[in-house]
Amino acid sequence: MPFLKELRDQEDAVEVRAWAVYLDKVSREVAASIAKEEYRLAIDRWDQVTPPKLVGRRRVEVEQRADVSAHGPSLPKAPDGGLMVGVNYPWRHYGGDFGATVWGSRAGVATAPAEIAEDFAAMAAHGVEVARWFVFTDARGGVRIDAAGWPAGLAAGTLDDLDAALAIASAAGVRLVPVLFDHSLAFRATASAGARVGGHGHWLGDPEGQARLLESIVAPVVARYGPGGARADLATAIEAWDLLNEPDWIVAELSPSRQVEWPVPFDVLGLWIRDAAALVHRHGARVTVGGARLRFAGWWDDPGLGLDFLQAHAYYAPAHDFDLLATPHHALGLRRPLLIGECAAHGDPADPR
Repeated sequence: MPFLKELRDQEDAVEVRAWAVYLDKVSREVAASIAKEEYRLAIDRWDQVTPPKLVGRRRVEVEQRADVSAHGPSLPKAPDGGLMVGVNYPWRHYGGDFGATVWGSRAGVATAPAEIAEDFAAMAAHGVEVARWFVFTDARGGVRIDAAGWPAGLAAGTLDDLDAALAIASAAGVRLVPVLFDHSLAFRATASAGARVGGHGHWLGDPEGQARLLESIVAPVVARYGPGGARADLATAIEAWDLLNEPDWIVAELSPSRQVEWPVPFDVLGLWIRDAAALVHRHGARVTVGGARLRFAGWWDDPGLGLDFLQAHAYYAPAHDFDLLATPHHALGLRRPLLIGECAAHGDPADPR
């Protein structure tokens, strides 16, 4: 009957429009689906790996208000028992101080040794003993990346720049804490001047990525300055290796940044830190991570990680962290020394102390 045929045609038209909307939605989500599938595969790979046994993990969430006037300040000590006096000399060019960059440029330490030597001479003149200096940052420099997106080795000039930095520091009587990676390594990939930067969270969150990062980047660097290494003569210029700056911002259980696409579970990142720390120790050096919040210091104090000392980065933020000057070291119940790895050089109007 004509009426029934017309009704069926209308129903078919509605169904076609519904499918069109659905397919359009699917096409717009296909990139996200691919990313999610890669993440799922990474999680599947972890099922084949023995999980780390971290026995000391805990959160320090409730500030223990100690009577500072009664107990006196409890200053963290360096691993050798003395107080480190240091500065952050974070970078001259972010990610460009050590080796060729993703843009093919070279502006590393070896290209400006005299200028950098002046900086270190000025530090030494002011009593600075230790300087903290970023190396690979978000992998925009110093790292070769293969076609599949994995770390594949050191970029041209990386070791030359590291040698130059350590020689300059040694000549000035200053020891370095080279910071291998920044938490921005795990930020979403962005395009900058025609090159991709960031987007390498899977190097820290995937077992294959962790292994490649250790084998192709960390191992050749720390081995070079260890006993029997090609530049073992520069070992005394290294105070410690800092594996990762402010990992708090990428750990799922702590305070992951919105720029991190896939926050990494603490136990997963902990496996990489444990293995990297063991690697550094095998080459005769000390190791730390650049913890951000003082209230999270207990997480990095986990004995399973094998760190030699801890850090907190003190930027006055009472709404988010403990007050560094009102919280003695003993109140945190830490096993390891705690150093202030970063603080505001200009002070803070809310806490001029």
